[in-house]
Amino acid sequence: MNEQIQSKLAIEIASKAITIATLEAHNESLQAAVSQQANTEQTLTNRIQELETENANLREHNESLLKRLDEMTVEVVE
Repeated sequence: MNEQIQSKLAIEIASKAITIATLEAHNESLQAAVSQQANTEQTLTNRIQELETENANLREHNESLLKRLDEMTVEVVE
């Protein structure tokens, strides 16, 4: 009887050990995915900042060109 109980306990312990190992592997996989998402988010944030800077520079350039065009138009009209 005692051997039967020990056998059942050993099976239960082995089953729980497998469950723990499976959960740990899944956790590592999820941590890797979270890390990858964080890297992607940082890359996208950096790209947004680059595009916003480029947009501001283009806006300034456009305003400069419009001002020059306006000055040229005034000269032609006069």
